[in-house]
Amino acid sequence: MISVLIADDHAIVLGGLASLLDAEPGLTVTAVATDSGEILPAARRVRPDVALLDVQMPGEYDGIDAAELLAHELPKTRVLMMTGLAGVPGQVRRARAAGAAGFLPKTARPREAAVRRVAGGGTAYDPALVEEAEAIGPSPLTAREHQVLLRLARGADAKRIARELGLSLGTVRNHQTALLAKLGEGTPLAAVRTAVANGWLPEI
Repeated sequence: MISVLIADDHAIVLGGLASLLDAEPGLTVTAVATDSGEILPAARRVRPDVALLDVQMPGEYDGIDAAELLAHELPKTRVLMMTGLAGVPGQVRRARAAGAAGFLPKTARPREAAVRRVAGGGTAYDPALVEEAEAIGPSPLTAREHQVLLRLARGADAKRIARELGLSLGTVRNHQTALLAKLGEGTPLAAVRTAVANGWLPEI
């Protein structure tokens, strides 16, 4: 019997998916979570074979962060991510890095087949999402530009960034101008959004 933990903050989706999987021969839903903070405690309690996690979860962290925590603490629990959003190359990259065995849109069918495949040691990444993620490629930013952008994302101004990185104010502004040009954006906020969407910057 394959035991499954499901995490989704939408009650209708959660209930429907739990009913669907419970009705499948050889599958049983042993725990559910509606908040990211509930995922790890529930997984510790029931030790599921597969954790089916929504990417967007309320709470301290998102579903991909939860996948990484599970990979470290409960490596025998295989993680299958699901998303209701389109255009998520950054999320696919993060899921792979976190050790998730699969990443599917919520509209994917049949999900029970993906759960079985992941439980058996296979992977279940949606080909279209993987192709989109691979087409984007690595970040065009230098390590220093990435440091500057990360601090901009956290709300720091140029003076604070210069102080934190031990750089002159002019150098910080030069890095900011360069990273905006590389990302094709006119403002730091737009640059942050682009970098996060492409998986070049963690979600803040």
